[in-house]
Amino acid sequence: MTVCKVVRTGALAFSLLCAAPAWAGVELGIGLGLAQDLPDAGLHVPPTRLSTGPILRLPARWRFNDGFALRLTPGFGMAWGQDRVEWRAYGGTVPVYSDDHGMTLTTASTLVGPELSPWHQESLSPYVGTSAGFLWARHWHRFDGKAQQLLGLGDGGSGTHPYTDQVAPTVEIHGGVRWMGSEALAIEVEAGYNVAFMREARLVQAPAVLDAVRTAYGLNPISIGLHLVYVLGKGSGS
Repeated sequence: MTVCKVVRTGALAFSLLCAAPAWAGVELGIGLGLAQDLPDAGLHVPPTRLSTGPILRLPARWRFNDGFALRLTPGFGMAWGQDRVEWRAYGGTVPVYSDDHGMTLTTASTLVGPELSPWHQESLSPYVGTSAGFLWARHWHRFDGKAQQLLGLGDGGSGTHPYTDQVAPTVEIHGGVRWMGSEALAIEVEAGYNVAFMREARLVQAPAVLDAVRTAYGLNPISIGLHLVYVLGKGSGS
């Protein structure tokens, strides 16, 4: 009986909190999707090939009215493929590269920007937005055969998977359709396009004498996903 009272009290407190003026216009969401990197058109850099990978997004909005909102979007992603690593072997006298090894990319980003809903309807509304922020990227590399020997990685151990870490500016445009399933719950289908330049980065856990680097490339994924959004409180113009 006591447990039931605690649960009812907690639910009531949460409802009152969400109804408070401080939460007016606030929306919180979670979304899953897929992203595919596009070729680096116009960039004179060695190609980086990435597979389609999963993404997770946590969009949060402060909606000023039905047609305008400020959106904050933390996101995470993964992809697999190949990139180009260059180093100097045989005492630093011979330039060597590898572009057929395995690579895993993991990313985390935070973007913020405006979002417009120019044709707002009660239950179904298209929207478009743009945002800018920062992207953290880690590239894990898996070498074998001749490349592994020339990098001095041996046959195993922690040094067999050198990686790079870096933070880069990123921009995004996105658009979607929003369906209000109820007064407090919405479903969104969204497509987007991101751009970030991954500058040349030194490999961690590779012998320093080799001066091993992952070459620069453009990270330009298109994405599509599904969001579930909870509306904490209506904005002033809703």
